[in-house]
Amino acid sequence: MSNIKVSVLCLAYNHEKYIRKALDGFVSQITNFSYEVLINDDCSTDGTAEIIKEYQNKYPEIIKPIFQEENCYSKGINMFIDILLPRSKGKYIALCECDDYWCDNSKLQKQFDALEEHPECVMATHKNQDCTEPGELIDDYTPKTYLHIVGTRIFTGNDLLRILLIESVNPFHTSTMFMRREVLEVDISYPRDTGILRRALMLGGIYYIDEIMSIYRKFSIGSYTSLIKEKGGLSLEYYLNEIENELLFDRESEHRFQDAVMCRTLALVHCLFLFDLKLAQKYFKKDYPAYKKAYLVWKNDVPRNIWRDLVALKVGIPVYKILRFLAKVKTIIINKTGIKTDHKVYGLYT
Repeated sequence: MSNIKVSVLCLAYNHEKYIRKALDGFVSQITNFSYEVLINDDCSTDGTAEIIKEYQNKYPEIIKPIFQEENCYSKGINMFIDILLPRSKGKYIALCECDDYWCDNSKLQKQFDALEEHPECVMATHKNQDCTEPGELIDDYTPKTYLHIVGTRIFTGNDLLRILLIESVNPFHTSTMFMRREVLEVDISYPRDTGILRRALMLGGIYYIDEIMSIYRKFSIGSYTSLIKEKGGLSLEYYLNEIENELLFDRESEHRFQDAVMCRTLALVHCLFLFDLKLAQKYFKKDYPAYKKAYLVWKNDVPRNIWRDLVALKVGIPVYKILRFLAKVKTIIINKTGIKTDHKVYGLYT
């Protein structure tokens, strides 16, 4: 039986410029348990694979790479769950992508201790700081300040719903996630790191450590954020996919969180008005319980002039105007449906 307690799952693709920083953060961890680092190199075309092999030769008991001959991301394969998880041995799983890095050599130990001491929690996360693509630290952090998360604490129940579905959708960065392996074994289809948080939501609480222990590199080459930036921002296709993801999650979670799911879905539908008014109206009329309730609110309680204003803003809209406008609509929806939240909601729309 393996004595490895923690498996670190890492994704790499054309990260030659960044990966040494990530690998140094992995191998410098100081723990009282054994851990392994499984790295999926997704058929990189630069020098990423050679750097990984260098570290594998130097730390053979820790670094365990998989070198793909074809790109898995382009095939829609979930590399964390479909490739790395089956090969892992740990009781606990930590995640990181190799353009980001850990900046605290006791990160794994702190998160391990948190979950050992708190069986009611299935995940431990922490604060992280952003840096520019070249690596300069900037004054930007996750969780975002509008979530009002202060101090080390445990999130459960409605408080957890608030940060994962009502006021945000992805409050914790991937590089901060440390979890019981059962979290990744939950059978739902929601994609990306948001889906990992939804899996945690279905099983238990989240232990949050209010310390910066990782760095997120913004707009690194080939990253999800850089692709969005190249496309000029979020698209109609993005909102359509997110709405379908929410409806699927509601079914797969057997409607346990339906009111909260409805609140986020409504926000996404409102965003459709920025692209296609008729399509957004069609979504409101779908034969789905949450929409029936929402449609009545939309039809009876949202003033006509609000929709005229939105149509008028469709071209060349400053982001702050979108947020201000949608916050007004959200307030009406929440007041009428009885979904309660204490703070302004910006994360619903991004």
